[in-house]
Amino acid sequence: FSIAAAYNSTNMIFRSDTYILDSFNYSRWAINPADMIADSLLRDMRASGLFQAVFSRYEADEGRFLISGGIDEFYLLTDKSHKTAFISITIALRDTREKETGKSIMFQKKYVREEPLQESSPRGYCQAASQAMRVISQQIISDIYAAVKTAVQSTTSNP
Repeated sequence: FSIAAAYNSTNMIFRSDTYILDSFNYSRWAINPADMIADSLLRDMRASGLFQAVFSRYEADEGRFLISGGIDEFYLLTDKSHKTAFISITIALRDTREKETGKSIMFQKKYVREEPLQESSPRGYCQAASQAMRVISQQIISDIYAAVKTAVQSTTSNP
Protein backbone atom coordinates (compact mmCIF):
# COMPACT_ATOMS: atom_id res chain seq x y z
CA PHE A 1 0.00 0.00 0.00
CA SER A 2 1.18 3.46 -0.82
CA ILE A 3 0.13 6.63 0.96
CA ALA A 4 -0.10 10.28 -0.05
CA ALA A 5 2.97 12.21 1.10
CA ALA A 6 1.00 14.45 3.49
CA TYR A 7 -0.04 11.41 5.56
CA ASN A 8 3.16 9.34 5.21
CA SER A 9 4.26 9.40 8.86
CA THR A 10 3.09 8.30 12.28
CA ASN A 11 1.74 11.81 12.97
CA MET A 12 -1.98 11.95 13.76
CA ILE A 13 -3.03 14.49 11.15
CA PHE A 14 -6.05 16.75 11.53
CA ARG A 15 -7.65 19.28 9.23
CA SER A 16 -9.79 22.20 10.32
CA ASP A 17 -9.62 24.06 7.02
CA THR A 18 -9.62 22.97 3.40
CA TYR A 19 -6.04 24.14 2.88
CA ILE A 20 -4.41 23.42 6.25
CA LEU A 21 -3.09 20.14 7.69
CA ASP A 22 -1.69 19.92 11.20
CA SER A 23 -0.80 17.16 13.66
CA PHE A 24 -1.12 16.49 17.37
CA ASN A 25 2.02 17.30 19.38
CA TYR A 26 1.85 14.37 21.79
CA SER A 27 -0.19 11.67 20.03
CA ARG A 28 1.00 9.46 17.19
CA TRP A 29 -0.01 6.30 15.39
CA ALA A 30 1.93 3.20 16.48
CA ILE A 31 2.88 2.56 12.82
CA ASN A 32 2.48 4.31 9.48
CA PRO A 33 -1.21 4.35 8.40
CA ALA A 34 -0.34 2.59 5.10
CA ASP A 35 1.02 -0.42 6.99
CA MET A 36 -1.82 -0.27 9.51
CA ILE A 37 -4.50 -0.32 6.79
CA ALA A 38 -2.75 -3.00 4.72
CA ASP A 39 -2.39 -5.23 7.79
CA SER A 40 -6.04 -4.67 8.78
CA LEU A 41 -7.28 -5.55 5.31
CA LEU A 42 -5.06 -8.66 5.21
CA ARG A 43 -6.42 -9.77 8.60
CA ASP A 44 -10.04 -9.14 7.56
CA MET A 45 -9.65 -10.94 4.22
CA ARG A 46 -8.16 -13.99 5.92
CA ALA A 47 -10.86 -13.97 8.61
CA SER A 48 -13.68 -13.69 6.04
CA GLY A 49 -13.30 -17.32 4.97
CA LEU A 50 -14.17 -16.31 1.39
CA PHE A 51 -10.77 -16.99 -0.14
CA GLN A 52 -8.64 -20.14 -0.40
CA ALA A 53 -5.59 -18.17 0.69
CA VAL A 54 -4.56 -14.57 1.20
CA PHE A 55 -0.85 -13.75 1.11
CA SER A 56 0.87 -10.68 2.48
CA ARG A 57 3.53 -8.76 0.59
CA TYR A 58 6.15 -10.43 2.78
CA GLU A 59 5.27 -14.02 1.88
CA ALA A 60 7.05 -15.85 -0.93
CA ASP A 61 3.84 -17.43 -2.23
CA GLU A 62 2.03 -15.72 -5.07
CA GLY A 63 -1.62 -15.96 -5.95
CA ARG A 64 -3.46 -15.42 -9.17
CA PHE A 65 -4.99 -12.14 -8.05
CA LEU A 66 -2.99 -9.15 -6.85
CA ILE A 67 -4.40 -6.31 -4.77
CA SER A 68 -2.71 -2.94 -4.64
CA GLY A 69 -3.89 0.13 -2.85
CA GLY A 70 -3.16 3.66 -1.89
CA ILE A 71 -4.33 5.84 0.95
CA ASP A 72 -5.42 9.11 -0.61
CA GLU A 73 -6.51 10.80 2.62
CA PHE A 74 -6.32 9.83 6.29
CA TYR A 75 -7.08 12.54 8.85
CA LEU A 76 -9.32 13.92 11.56
CA LEU A 77 -11.72 16.51 10.17
CA THR A 78 -12.60 19.14 12.74
CA ASP A 79 -15.07 21.98 12.55
CA LYS A 80 -17.17 23.92 15.04
CA SER A 81 -19.98 21.40 15.28
CA HIS A 82 -18.30 17.99 15.02
CA LYS A 83 -15.20 15.88 14.48
CA THR A 84 -14.95 12.94 12.08
CA ALA A 85 -12.29 10.45 11.08
CA PHE A 86 -11.88 10.65 7.29
CA ILE A 87 -10.37 7.82 5.22
CA SER A 88 -10.09 7.63 1.44
CA ILE A 89 -8.49 4.56 -0.16
CA THR A 90 -8.10 3.48 -3.79
CA ILE A 91 -7.89 -0.26 -4.45
CA ALA A 92 -6.98 -2.05 -7.68
CA LEU A 93 -7.40 -5.76 -8.37
CA ARG A 94 -5.35 -7.43 -11.07
CA ASP A 95 -5.44 -10.92 -12.59
CA THR A 96 -1.81 -12.00 -12.99
CA ARG A 97 -2.74 -14.62 -15.62
CA GLU A 98 -3.72 -11.88 -18.06
CA LYS A 99 -0.72 -10.57 -19.97
CA GLU A 100 -2.34 -7.47 -21.49
CA THR A 101 -2.46 -4.56 -19.06
CA GLY A 102 -5.95 -3.53 -20.13
CA LYS A 103 -7.30 -7.01 -19.47
CA SER A 104 -5.35 -7.70 -16.30
CA ILE A 105 -6.93 -4.83 -14.34
CA MET A 106 -10.20 -6.24 -13.01
CA PHE A 107 -11.24 -3.07 -11.23
CA GLN A 108 -10.00 0.09 -9.60
CA LYS A 109 -12.27 1.73 -7.07
CA LYS A 110 -12.14 4.51 -4.50
CA TYR A 111 -13.58 3.92 -1.02
CA VAL A 112 -14.37 6.90 1.19
CA ARG A 113 -15.72 6.88 4.72
CA GLU A 114 -16.30 9.49 7.41
CA GLU A 115 -17.00 8.31 10.94
CA PRO A 116 -18.00 10.69 13.76
CA LEU A 117 -15.98 10.68 16.97
CA GLN A 118 -17.83 9.50 20.07
CA GLU A 119 -15.10 10.97 22.28
CA SER A 120 -13.20 14.16 21.42
CA SER A 121 -9.67 12.88 21.99
CA PRO A 122 -6.89 11.02 20.17
CA ARG A 123 -8.41 7.80 21.55
CA GLY A 124 -11.78 8.79 20.09
CA TYR A 125 -10.05 9.47 16.77
CA CYS A 126 -8.52 5.96 16.85
CA GLN A 127 -11.89 4.40 17.57
CA ALA A 128 -13.63 6.34 14.78
CA ALA A 129 -10.85 5.57 12.29
CA SER A 130 -11.10 1.87 13.24
CA GLN A 131 -14.84 1.89 12.66
CA ALA A 132 -14.42 3.67 9.32
CA MET A 133 -11.83 1.09 8.27
CA ARG A 134 -14.14 -1.78 9.33
CA VAL A 135 -16.83 -0.49 6.96
CA ILE A 136 -14.37 0.11 4.12
CA SER A 137 -12.78 -3.30 4.65
CA GLN A 138 -16.17 -5.04 4.32
CA GLN A 139 -16.87 -3.15 1.09
CA ILE A 140 -13.44 -3.98 -0.35
CA ILE A 141 -13.73 -7.67 0.55
CA SER A 142 -17.20 -7.87 -0.98
CA ASP A 143 -16.04 -6.22 -4.22
CA ILE A 144 -12.92 -8.39 -4.46
CA TYR A 145 -14.88 -11.55 -3.78
CA ALA A 146 -17.45 -10.72 -6.49
CA ALA A 147 -14.72 -9.94 -9.04
CA VAL A 148 -12.66 -13.04 -8.22
CA LYS A 149 -15.74 -15.28 -8.26
CA THR A 150 -16.74 -13.97 -11.70
CA ALA A 151 -13.19 -14.42 -13.06
CA VAL A 152 -12.86 -17.95 -11.70
CA GLN A 153 -16.30 -18.96 -13.03
CA SER A 154 -15.51 -17.60 -16.50
CA THR A 155 -12.15 -19.44 -16.48
CA THR A 156 -13.72 -22.76 -15.54
CA SER A 157 -16.47 -22.43 -18.14
CA ASN A 158 -14.04 -21.26 -20.87
CA PRO A 159 -10.71 -23.04 -20.26
